[in-house]
Amino acid sequence: MNADDKLNIEVLFSIAAACFALGFWIRRKEGVARAWTQSSGVIVTSKTVRQYAGHGRNEVLPIIEYEFDYQGQSFKTSHWRLGNYSVGNRTSAQVVTSRYPVGSSVTVFVNPRQPEKSVLETGASSLCWVPFGFGIFFLALFILIITMVQR
Repeated sequence: MNADDKLNIEVLFSIAAACFALGFWIRRKEGVARAWTQSSGVIVTSKTVRQYAGHGRNEVLPIIEYEFDYQGQSFKTSHWRLGNYSVGNRTSAQVVTSRYPVGSSVTVFVNPRQPEKSVLETGASSLCWVPFGFGIFFLALFILIITMVQR
């Protein structure tokens, strides 16, 4: 095994490790909201919006706005989950808006440091699985190259 092979192997392993670390970081960040104070809120807007996504593409996003009270103050926000991640197609946006019809009561997970960034949903989104997928790919590539170099 020459120096270039070792460098390539180290780079692939580092990329895989970074992808896994990013996936775990996203999952942890999304899970933190479970421990936040809960408050009652009401949905005031629930709709889908088509917006330009660049390069001639459009995406459809859910817009969920809700009001709630926290420590004697009223808040109105649109963070239905951390990052408000959505796939961007009409079906996924409608799935989100169908969970939150206008006028419905909801449980709000209140961010004690920034109540205006509170959320309705906690837990891991599909976004966290993207880095894990890349991590698996680069780890498999790493193993394949190690196997080939060992021969």
